[in-house]
Amino acid sequence: MRQMYLFCGFVLLGLWAFFPVQTAAARFTRTLPPELATPSTPINLDDLYRQADAANQLADQFLAAMGQTKKVHPKMSIHNAQPRDIEVVSNALYDQVRALAFEYTRETYEPQVKGDSLEKSWETLNQLLRILYELQPILDQSKPLSIAQINAKTPSDLVLLLINLNEKMDDLAWFEYSPSKAFQTVTQGIYIAAVLIENSPIPQSIPPAPVFIRGKTSQENYQRLFAIMKTLNDIAKLKNIPFIQIEVEDVSSAITSDVHNLATLINAQLLYLYHQVMPDGSVMQAYYPGWKFPSHIYQRSGVLEQQINQLLHIARVHSNWLLHKQTQNG
Repeated sequence: MRQMYLFCGFVLLGLWAFFPVQTAAARFTRTLPPELATPSTPINLDDLYRQADAANQLADQFLAAMGQTKKVHPKMSIHNAQPRDIEVVSNALYDQVRALAFEYTRETYEPQVKGDSLEKSWETLNQLLRILYELQPILDQSKPLSIAQINAKTPSDLVLLLINLNEKMDDLAWFEYSPSKAFQTVTQGIYIAAVLIENSPIPQSIPPAPVFIRGKTSQENYQRLFAIMKTLNDIAKLKNIPFIQIEVEDVSSAITSDVHNLATLINAQLLYLYHQVMPDGSVMQAYYPGWKFPSHIYQRSGVLEQQINQLLHIARVHSNWLLHKQTQNG
């Protein structure tokens, strides 16, 4: 037994030596074209779109270098996106790009400072573009970036482009997107909704989890979360709050990363509602839950579904709730 432990120890030591992890933040060695390195003054939406477009070009180059094509994902249309949606999708995308870079370089990049201003979102997109630009020669790609001529793009155009890029990042990853990450994101939504309900005119505790059902799929998880988003839109209409509008033609191609992307957008809307009630409040963070499967996500999202239905009921019964602290910029 002792010999086996020693053998395993030597194997792990060998792996560590073969795949060293840099503990310091990685340094950038390449310089972006001037049109991408510096934004307008003041920063506008086209500056952000130009960053995302260049990142998409690099993602397409990487997919081609690996002999891959983009997988089929649910066909989505987006309307009425808000700055908070740009911010939350940009941050989720940045995490994906950091993970991808680590797979290829074993180097780490610093997390971004979060904020829902265009300036913060530009910084996030510029940082992830620089990371992808560093990967270009590693993947034997040298095609120069074309600078998109962009006019009058909307927040919805940008959010859709970022979601498309996030899907490509998932396709490029060596390992499939973990259901555990989607489970963690749904759990975060439960925490936000719980505090929101607790501070409502009809406080209630977190509802019990539905019965666990084996064999649930990512498509079923996506359908349930899409229904939750629809209920949130009903709340927004009651209170005249600007909310993102999402339409999906077919969910049969949904995979775990799509579930996570949708859950991320749901959390952005919940956080907005939360800050109408508690502008300076903070929500407990959900931590990595361990190994999970799609059925766990389905059960977890069932809790969130009950909470959102509770919120809709409260919004209908108390007409003035959520009306008095709306912000102007979303």
